Amino acid sequence: SSIPRASDFSFSGTTLGSATTVNISRASSSFTHTVVYSMGNISQSYGGISTSTSFTRPYTDAEQFGANNASKTGSITVITYNGGSEIGRKTKNIVMTIPDNSDTKPVANSTTTITEAVAGIYEKFGAFIQNNSRALFTFDYSGKYGATIGEYSVTINDKISYGSSATITSNILDVNGSVPYTCKIKDSRGRITTETGIISVTQYSNPVLTMNVERDENQNARVNLQGQITSIGNLNDKSLVVKYKTRSSSTYQTINVPISSYTIDESITIPISEYNSYDLYASVSDYFSTYNTSVEYLSTSFDLLHFRSDGLGIGIGKKAEYDALDIGMDIYYKGEPFDDYIKGIFDDYDEEEF
Repeated sequence: SSIPRASDFSFSGTTLGSATTVNISRASSSFTHTVVYSMGNISQSYGGISTSTSFTRPYTDAEQFGANNASKTGSITVITYNGGSEIGRKTKNIVMTIPDNSDTKPVANSTTTITEAVAGIYEKFGAFIQNNSRALFTFDYSGKYGATIGEYSVTINDKISYGSSATITSNILDVNGSVPYTCKIKDSRGRITTETGIISVTQYSNPVLTMNVERDENQNARVNLQGQITSIGNLNDKSLVVKYKTRSSSTYQTINVPISSYTIDESITIPISEYNSYDLYASVSDYFSTYNTSVEYLSTSFDLLHFRSDGLGIGIGKKAEYDALDIGMDIYYKGEPFDDYIKGIFDDYDEEEF
């Protein structure tokens, strides 16, 4: 005689949001079954089943997984009945996973805001400024079905900034125009929501300046200046100064040069002594930076042969400033510049001999 026994079963489909099918092999056609799905604090029964059933578990079951897990082990139990009597039951483990799709990714609670991160720039210009601004992104995202937000990132011009808090400061914005950005919000299960957009960055370059110095017909210093400051809608600061000193002095004197335009084309005259040589340089500044030209040397006024009043110094090609032979002309020896001649002598020596 047949001995009544609990039915065996198999199952397929282990993804939340998709069907899970349970197929039952029963020993008698009179047997019926109840299928019990269990996961954490969840227990759901499906009764009156003969040989198979399908059910779809909701994404909310992932709240039983833990914030960092994309899967969890639960169980399926099949209880076999003959009439109203339980014959027996069998239980098997099932590992359920939550899919990676638009329904399970992090979700925005409000619009991401983008503001200037560098103090003073927005108040001054009302815009992002190339090579100076940093964009501050403030996010408001939540993970779904028990996940939390694990990481944020912002990519601008192939430069990536990462952070674990809801605010990220970008790298320096080193491009201008309509600049695309990409934000990625990753939850604790590795699901990523991507956000893209455009920010407008105003063009900016550091000030540039060239300086040329010579003596005029009155032996004063004539300083010629050409340069450029980025106007930023005529909101940028602008200033220009020339500094000079005698070579023997340690302190520079400063002349402020008025400029009305962001394009610099100025010439100034500085009364100086024809008996002294000078060091001069110029500085141009805007809101962000200062640029200094290199120091230029300006010799005394020209004199082919000059004797100091004390009779102890001789100047050749310039006024004598020292009690010494003071040469202000190029020197040629045997048809070549003296510097090149001396260099050639040293080049003739073998390093070991030298």
